[in-house]
Formats: sequence, structure tokens, C-alpha cells
Amino acid sequence: MERKEYVEVIAYFDTIGKLKPLKIRLNDGSSHVIDKVYEVRNCADLKLGGIGVRYLVSINNTKMYLYLQDGKWYMHVQYV
Repeated sequence: MERKEYVEVIAYFDTIGKLKPLKIRLNDGSSHVIDKVYEVRNCADLKLGGIGVRYLVSINNTKMYLYLQDGKWYMHVQYV
């Protein structure tokens, strides 16, 4: 089963207002640099619900989705 894990994000706004996430801090306290942002799109989170902005990012050479919804950042995590 999956759930939302809200995370802290350090992000950069450029001169035209584009938002780029740079680094995340997980709930366990570990910090990870976002190596690359591959894609940004407005979309619904079909698995966990809600509408926001989905970022396809690379962290430690692993692609994953990072979501921004209602001013909060989250990722999907697996739990049993």
C-alpha cells in the first residue's frame, strides 16, 4: 500500500517565476540533492488523490515523482 510522505523542499524561483526543487529532506532527517528535473506537469495524483504539480526528478540517479499540492510537497512511499 502507498501513502503520502510530506517532505521539506529547498527550491529556486527564477526571474520568470518558474519553480525548481533543488533538495529534499525526508522525515528521517536525511537530505538529498535533486540531480535533475526531467518533467513538470499539472496533473491529478491518481493513486493517492488530489490535483497539483508533478515533478519527475532524479535523486542519486534514481527517477521518482515529487508532488506539490496546496503548497505542500510529498512523495509516495510504500508501507505494509
